[in-house]
Amino acid sequence: MADAVYNVALAAQDVRNDLHRIYSDAVKDSIRQLDPRELDITHPKSVLKGLWHMGKGLVTDVSVGIVLNIDEGAMNDAVTAYDNRVQRQVRRIEDLMPALDEACTSAPSFNAETARAEAFGARSLTEFKGDPLYTVPGDDESRHRYPVDLANQEGLSGSHVIDKHVGKTDAQLEQRLRDQARVRPDGTVAPIAASTFTDLSSAQRYTQGVLDDPANQQKISRWLASNPDPARSKRTLGLSFTDVVGRTWTRGDSSAHDSHIVNVTLKPRPGGHPPYVVLTSMPSDTVQQ
Repeated sequence: MADAVYNVALAAQDVRNDLHRIYSDAVKDSIRQLDPRELDITHPKSVLKGLWHMGKGLVTDVSVGIVLNIDEGAMNDAVTAYDNRVQRQVRRIEDLMPALDEACTSAPSFNAETARAEAFGARSLTEFKGDPLYTVPGDDESRHRYPVDLANQEGLSGSHVIDKHVGKTDAQLEQRLRDQARVRPDGTVAPIAASTFTDLSSAQRYTQGVLDDPANQQKISRWLASNPDPARSKRTLGLSFTDVVGRTWTRGDSSAHDSHIVNVTLKPRPGGHPPYVVLTSMPSDTVQQ
């Protein structure tokens, strides 16, 4: 794209130079044909002085006396060459449009970039302080039996809530289903759906809501008490909400739709604070237990 734009600019510069040269040559040739005796110069003893004082009249006389013999063939050739060069670049740009459209679709939304920035800031604070921090705005870790700070835990033990499930557009959900499709041994294609929260605050709120549910807390307690293997064990919990929690695009559907369910998958992290990470959290159409 950069090369194509540069070549268009270079073609424009070249045609300007060519036209300037053609017109300059025409003016020079015409000036050589002027008869000085026909010019109205009122100070014949000093041509320069006459040009200075009578410049306006001189220009008028010259403009009347000059007939430009422009090389129209050369001018047409210059314009044709310019058009041909531009059209070649137009075809190059048209060939690039599918890739540009794909890049445009992939560009992170404002909400996605904001979430990533908050995650980077939260992790930086924790690494600087040397102790896990709870960085959720307007909330207190002590209010929750099983707290989660999505921004602070992003990337730990493979956690990817923000990377894959926050601030995605409908087109990006469809793109993920297309690009990350894989066939399972049973012949089904995964993932069966792609989903997203609107922003980090909603992802945080609904994920914490799943972990705050009394029934889910009992399941988490039993799971942690069993000393789950960090390399193998995962625990998925779900909860249905009355309000819309995000968007889901199910494989085979023609568009995304609103979702009212959130599924959260925990992974053990012995010695961590808390002793688990939210591996993933996402809107869904069915509650997983």
